[in-house]
Amino acid sequence: MININEQITYISPDILQVSPKISEKYLLLGTCQLGIIAGHANKYRNTVDHILVNANLSLPENPPSLPTDYAGQIISLTLRDILQEQPWDISLGYQRLKIKKEDDMKEFFQQCVERLSEQLEKLMKYNLEYGITTFVFNFQTPQRNPRGFMMPHYSFLNPIYFIDKLNEELEKKVFMYANSFIINIDRIHSVIGKRFFQDDITALISHNSIIDEFNINLDSNRIVKPTSSLDSYNVQLPIIGDYLWREIESYSRIINRVDEVKIVIFDLDDTLWRGVAADDDLTVYDMTEGWPISLIEGIKYLQSRGIIIALCSKNDYSFVQDKFKEVYGGLLDLEDFQSIRCNWNQKDANIQEILQEVNLLPESAVFVDDNPAEVESVKRRFPQIRTIGFNHYDWKRLLLWSPETQVPYITKESSNRDVRVIKSQSLPTSSDHYSQTFTLSTKLITRPDQPEFNRFFELLNKTNQFNSTGKRWRHPEVFKFIQDGGYIHIFFAKNSLYDAGLIAAAMIKDDIVHQFVLSCRIFGYNIEHAIFSNISKEKGSISVIFERTDRNTVAREFLKLFDPKLPNIITLQYDDLKNLVPENLDWE
Repeated sequence: MININEQITYISPDILQVSPKISEKYLLLGTCQLGIIAGHANKYRNTVDHILVNANLSLPENPPSLPTDYAGQIISLTLRDILQEQPWDISLGYQRLKIKKEDDMKEFFQQCVERLSEQLEKLMKYNLEYGITTFVFNFQTPQRNPRGFMMPHYSFLNPIYFIDKLNEELEKKVFMYANSFIINIDRIHSVIGKRFFQDDITALISHNSIIDEFNINLDSNRIVKPTSSLDSYNVQLPIIGDYLWREIESYSRIINRVDEVKIVIFDLDDTLWRGVAADDDLTVYDMTEGWPISLIEGIKYLQSRGIIIALCSKNDYSFVQDKFKEVYGGLLDLEDFQSIRCNWNQKDANIQEILQEVNLLPESAVFVDDNPAEVESVKRRFPQIRTIGFNHYDWKRLLLWSPETQVPYITKESSNRDVRVIKSQSLPTSSDHYSQTFTLSTKLITRPDQPEFNRFFELLNKTNQFNSTGKRWRHPEVFKFIQDGGYIHIFFAKNSLYDAGLIAAAMIKDDIVHQFVLSCRIFGYNIEHAIFSNISKEKGSISVIFERTDRNTVAREFLKLFDPKLPNIITLQYDDLKNLVPENLDWE
């Protein structure tokens, strides 16, 4: 049973977290409702700047600290202002409480949406001007329908539905801004239990905040001495503060691709189905009902995020082929796994082959197996590989809810990531003998609102092996890089069978490549030679900043070709590069 006082990581599990938490700074924009965030900042070794704003106040020209100092800004819109329900202006406001007809309430809703847009636009000033990553809290819906439990739910007269529709409009508008995200505190509060803190039962619904006792002194002369509302409702203020900070930090880790999981490798028997298929006499229903089919559902969602799925099982492959069709045919096929090793070899050896096939490092992988001995054997060989324990009832939650398996957005490249198709159908089997011609193209990013920016930022912060510096960037840092005269070359690759999309990026300023990244999906085909030849051609050479990391071996080996000493700045000559470009690479 989950104890909310102990299981702060229930919503955002930390089992896959490797990197230690770092202290960060956040900018809070909103009313005193953000006080619980500010009050818990020190506990999480964070610092905050809090600008108190309402509908009638504008933001200062500049934020209190440098924009690049902030990990993000947190915005809390004021529902009271949107609904026009201020206690000092009762005669002019509170239209919501006076309306009795559905059509009139719909009209009022549209007015509220307009006020919401105006308020949001005002608070997005620093996002637009400095590119600060923005998290916007949505609104809390009431716990129950105050019109009556049996009244229509899908009616604008029902405050639950009304506010839920406002949240829908809020999300649409937030996503229109670059690098902006909704933190669904309404859903978080529901998981924890709204009864422990939401004030819709002690205050006006539009107050939309946490139960407190700020006015208890005004009630001190009552005949019956009042009981504190905090005691009456067993209010769990520390818990909600903990949950909100955990969510905020999880969002930051997701955006910056910290400890990102790129591949999940599954065992088969008693992992993807119940029992040992070759030995147990179970029906298909018995093999799949309950947690197994639930895990398959989870796998489909992982794939939709662009996470590679692989299979590693001690089994006869022909048996697995037949059994898989019998058990999961049509729902999950072997073709859905981008790498498969079904044999009687040791699993650590098979996993090494899988990682080599998909060009990924062990630290990017999660291994799921029901057998502790097999897990221990794999961990001995690859200490960096992560596992999720042996409670199979919890596998789906851990895989789907952990921040390390989340993505801030789904790009075309990640949603179409199918390494088996690339290897078997599109890419040549050797870098010396090419069967297909690649067509390369390039484009410049000079603004963060360009449609290719999200994929560029994804590639920049998730690439480890061919990464010239290993630096992880925040949006405001990229924003400032561009403002200071930098630009970003992005590169695309395709052939007649496969469009790899955006596969590389070079951040250039003052004729120096400050960082270069190349997708692991395109390793081994000398495309990097063609790219550097392209960007050095005009001036005859290009300099590259290099910083050694424990992961950028591929970048290191490439740059050694031009200076074996690997200094901090390496100059690549066009005359050297052009002779290394394969004949099968063409430019649009």
